[in-house]
Amino acid sequence: MIGYEPETERSEFYYSLAGLNVLQLSYLLARYGVADPASALEQLAELIGLPAASALHWLRLGMSIAKDRSSETTGITLFFRASAAYEGQARIRDALLRQQSANGIGDSTYRALFAEISALPDHGVVALNLSPNGSVSIGVGISGTALLSRWNAFGESAQAA
Repeated sequence: MIGYEPETERSEFYYSLAGLNVLQLSYLLARYGVADPASALEQLAELIGLPAASALHWLRLGMSIAKDRSSETTGITLFFRASAAYEGQARIRDALLRQQSANGIGDSTYRALFAEISALPDHGVVALNLSPNGSVSIGVGISGTALLSRWNAFGESAQAA
């Protein structure tokens, strides 16, 4: 699949990683500018809760490569379904909360809505975003309906308190 943003002339190319092994994925990450592919694979394994080799074998993983108007790579993303992670939504929630804490974000809407509940909504597709400068971030896709439902429940519990 290919995505294109006309205003910025940014393109993103999406690939399925079916059939790749760790060495092949490591090579691809290095080829497209990830400075430390081994560290990226360790972070992926931690996020999924499986060794990278097992994740590549058993889960449906994908990758996207973003390029700017001059065809410079601006980011690489590895992605998978949150429900495929060991311990599912809770594992992903905990990783997002750790990321926020590491970035000094202690009072986010995400934390207020999801930090203290056990019945988490599907976090959809999880993205491990790898930039050429070495920064790493996690993104998820929670549906608007699930967010609204949780927001309403959060508001009702705040009013009751």
